[in-house]
This record gives sequence, C-alpha cells and structure tokens, in this order.
Amino acid sequence: MKRLIVGPRAVSEALRAHASEIAILYLAEEGRREEGNLRYEVFQQAANRNHFTVFAVWNDNKAFNAYETKLHTRQFREALGPMLGAPYDERLYKQLN
Repeated sequence: MKRLIVGPRAVSEALRAHASEIAILYLAEEGRREEGNLRYEVFQQAANRNHFTVFAVWNDNKAFNAYETKLHTRQFREALGPMLGAPYDERLYKQLN
C-alpha cells in the first residue's frame, strides 16, 4: 500500500511559541482520531522553541483530503496564521517502497 506522508513546518513568532505549541498539539490529537491516520507526531526544534515540524502518515490521499476539510483543521490554520513568523510550509510525500 502506498501511503501519503505529510511534513508541514511552522515557524511562529518567538513570543507566540507557547500558543503555537498548544495549537499544534491540539491539531495532532484531533488528527490521530481521524480515519485513515496511521501516525501523527509533532517535533519542536531544540534550539528554537518557535520552530515546529509535523510528521503525519495517512493511508491515502482520500484520508488526508478528508482531514483537510475538517472543522478542527480549518480552525487551526485560522488560529495559527497570525502567529506565524514565516509562511506555513506543508510538503506532501508519497511512499516509494
């Protein structure tokens, strides 16, 4: 089975790192409950507490697209937007093996 791997990166303003962390952790909790999610992990850069990377694995594009339309996902993006210090960088990968 080919899986879809999502690796978004977010850099918040330094003064909003804690609020960004709370928002991202909430999104991860909700994402883990979604049908088709196999893994959802959040990483925070050790030296820069306002730099976050998410590693999420979905069964397929259909599962990911359904997740993208959920209310909690849209609310997260709206809440995070004003806190960002750089553009939200979402990268999609497909499993090769």
